[in-house]
Amino acid sequence: MRPLVDAGLTELNISTGDNHQEYVPFEYVVNGFKAAYDLGIRSMAISVESPPNADFTSEVVKNHPFLSSLINEGVLFLIDASWMRFSTDECAYEGAKSFLIENFETHKPCKHIFDNIAINPYSQMLACCGLTVEYNKYLKLGKISDDSSISDLYYSQFSDLFKFWLYVDGPAVIYDKVADMRKIEKKEFPHECQYCIELVHDEDNIDIIKKLLEKELPGIIFRHSIRNTSLKINK
Repeated sequence: MRPLVDAGLTELNISTGDNHQEYVPFEYVVNGFKAAYDLGIRSMAISVESPPNADFTSEVVKNHPFLSSLINEGVLFLIDASWMRFSTDECAYEGAKSFLIENFETHKPCKHIFDNIAINPYSQMLACCGLTVEYNKYLKLGKISDDSSISDLYYSQFSDLFKFWLYVDGPAVIYDKVADMRKIEKKEFPHECQYCIELVHDEDNIDIIKKLLEKELPGIIFRHSIRNTSLKINK
């Protein structure tokens, strides 16, 4: 981690949870936070992404001597996050799915679009850091090179109306409008990123999105301007 800190790293966020343990044991996560703390990092977050009835929960983090001391010090922020499963074994996941739909809001603006500079191991710049972004060609901005800088790729997003729509309404709202127009049964997902991939996974949706954009454009621009305006009310 030292080369990253020397390069300017000031914050460390690590995800863990029940499904993570097969690949990244919890002790590795603890070691990561210990290294970060020793190198002077004082802004950290741990996201525990586990379905209900999981063996690994946020209680494991709270009961860990070192991590609990960081939490009490205000250095480490603990997040209970929704877990999105990529398995097709839906039956085993129905209980978790119901729990997450009831407890996590999905129909909301995307909080990642325009607010991240995400780069994958292949030097591709991504429009967000969402869980399904690697499966969504519309959220890949291009490869960083001498001809396409990080700045160039970032600003290229602002010519894409679909990203503006994600920014102001979110993928679940767009999905519902597409389903209504196609007169198909709406699916329910426990995570907003699943709505995003569902939108582009079905190619028939793309033409519908283009048609809807013509109708929705004035509202999108208006809601975008509202979201980016700070209103001061004098009493």
